[in-house]
Amino acid sequence: MSQRAILVTAGDKAFFPFLEEALESLLETRCSEIAAIGLLDLGLEAEQVLKFENRGVRVVKPDFGFAAQLAPLLNSGHALSSLARLDVRDYFPGFDVYVWFDGDAWVQSAEFLGAFIAGARARGAAVAREDGLGYRFSDIEKRWWYGNMRVQHGKLRGTYLCFRTSINNGLLALDATAPHWRVWRKRVWEAAERMKRLDITQHAFFGVLHLDRLDVQFMPARFNWICTLSTPIWDADRGLFCVPGEPHEPISVLHLAGRAKTREYDVATRAGATVKTPLTLAGARRLRERLNSR
Repeated sequence: MSQRAILVTAGDKAFFPFLEEALESLLETRCSEIAAIGLLDLGLEAEQVLKFENRGVRVVKPDFGFAAQLAPLLNSGHALSSLARLDVRDYFPGFDVYVWFDGDAWVQSAEFLGAFIAGARARGAAVAREDGLGYRFSDIEKRWWYGNMRVQHGKLRGTYLCFRTSINNGLLALDATAPHWRVWRKRVWEAAERMKRLDITQHAFFGVLHLDRLDVQFMPARFNWICTLSTPIWDADRGLFCVPGEPHEPISVLHLAGRAKTREYDVATRAGATVKTPLTLAGARRLRERLNSR
C-alpha cells in the first residue's frame, strides 16, 4: 500500500448503508494497494467503526469545536462532510495527495484512483466534469446549480460560470501543497457568511478553477458517473455497469448523488434486453448472481 496518497470518505450512522457499500467496494477492488483508506466518523456506531478498522481503514472523528459559532449551519451530515473535507490534511497528516470520495459512491474498478492521484500530482487538482454521454439535467438540478452559482459568486461572475461545464467534487484529488486548499477555504467561508450554508463547496471549488484560474486535470465522467444524469447499461458478460454508448467502457465509479439513492432504474443490457435494478453495489451483485445461476 502506498503511504504517499490517501482516499478519505465520511458518514454517520444514518448514512452507513451507503458508506458500507463505498468502503466494501474500495477494499474489494484493492484500492488500498494504491492509497491508504481513511474514514471520518461523523456519528457512527462503535460497531460500525470497528468493522472497518479491522480491515485496515483509518478512522478519525473530526473536531468541529472551532466552528461553534457556525452551529446553525452544521445541521446535516452533508454540511458536516462539506466542512470536514477542507481539513483532511489535518485529520490524516503526512500524505502527498488527498482524494476525497463521497460516501454515496461505489467502485467497480480501481482504474480511477491512480489517474486522480497522478492528475493531482501533475496539476495540483483532479476532478471530473459532468459531461458523460447522455447526461441530462432536470429543472431542479439546473436551478440548484445556476441559482447557487449566482448567489455565491455574484450575478455577473455567476452567470459567466453557468456557461462552463459543471463538475462534481464528490470525487476530488488535491496535492498536499496545492494552492487550491487555501483559495477554496476562503471562498467557502465567504459564501457561508453570505448564504448561511456550508453545503456549497462544489460551487466554491468551481470558482477556484474558473475565477482564480488554478490548474486542474479534468477526469473522464466514467471516473465519477452521476447516475441520475445518465443511466448506465449492463454488460452481463463482464458483470459491470458501462457507459451507454460505444465502445461501452466500464464505469469505474458510480455516484448515487441526489435523494433517491436506492431507486430502481430501467437499465438496458448489451444483449438488447432491459432489467429493473437499483444502481447500487447490491444491485450489481444481484445481477451477477442472475448471470451465474443460468
